[in-house]
Amino acid sequence: MCLTDGCASEGALMGSPDRDAKNSMGLWRRILGRCLTREAADRSCWSYAEGQLTVNLERVPELAGRGSGVRIEGGELPARILLVRGDDGELYAFRNACTHAGRRLDPVPDAGTIQCCSVGKSTFDYRGTRLKGSGKADVTAYPVAASGQLAVIALEPVRPAASG
Repeated sequence: MCLTDGCASEGALMGSPDRDAKNSMGLWRRILGRCLTREAADRSCWSYAEGQLTVNLERVPELAGRGSGVRIEGGELPARILLVRGDDGELYAFRNACTHAGRRLDPVPDAGTIQCCSVGKSTFDYRGTRLKGSGKADVTAYPVAASGQLAVIALEPVRPAASG
């Protein structure tokens, strides 16, 4: 049985009509904690030094549209980062881990929020404030300074995640 993203027959295997196949895949995607947001295709689009993550926006087409996002992970980074082009056109950065079980986050287009990729669907606003779901606290938001085609993210939190 196919339980991964992009399995055209998954809905049929689940006994769902073809029209519901997309919903079945979405449920399996959430059960498995698979996000829609991908890592930057050009992994050389970012660098990290002295507590600052610098992203060359010209090399990140994943952020072209409002409500889009890109994962930045690996290397010397102290944490996984989700960089989002908000519905307002601004850039927002978050520690890419839900406060419920550490799963990755996705932007929610046209909602001004980010959401956990798990079935709990913990939802947070662009400041990182928990709005609903099983998340135990706010997610950490980082300040982003954009100038021209560069975005610099200070990996010091705007405010630490609060318990709650």
